[in-house]
Amino acid sequence: MSISKQRVKGGQQGFTLIELMIVVAIIGILASIAIPAYQNYTIRARVSEAASVATSVKTAIGLNVSENGSLPADLDALSAYVATSTTAYTTKYVSSLSVAAGVITVTMNDIDELGEAGGQTVTMIPDFATGVAALDWRISGTVPERYRPSGI
Repeated sequence: MSISKQRVKGGQQGFTLIELMIVVAIIGILASIAIPAYQNYTIRARVSEAASVATSVKTAIGLNVSENGSLPADLDALSAYVATSTTAYTTKYVSSLSVAAGVITVTMNDIDELGEAGGQTVTMIPDFATGVAALDWRISGTVPERYRPSGI
């Protein structure tokens, strides 16, 4: 009887090689799903900086519409409301901002951190109707749609 008790007490200890390989395979599968999703998330967050940079210009266009009843021709027409120097809107991820007929175009820097969104544009187009107090904005541009900011 003492022999059988020893065998039960001295049972398996630790993990076998198969168990460890299964755990590594599961981690690999999860990583293959999570890493691309995280990369898309970080690029989208960086591209959303375009919307942040354009916020003051969007507000200025709204003020211009309410005071003058028309969309501004360019960024210089907004000098009473915002900085008109294009360098005032450059950041690590944004290379330029321009306004033409009320349409804001933000060009992203062509850097590796932006992936396929690098060097592309985010365009914010006002939906303007004469006599309407509020502007609605829609987004367009050459930045792939999955990276474009929403809720503008």
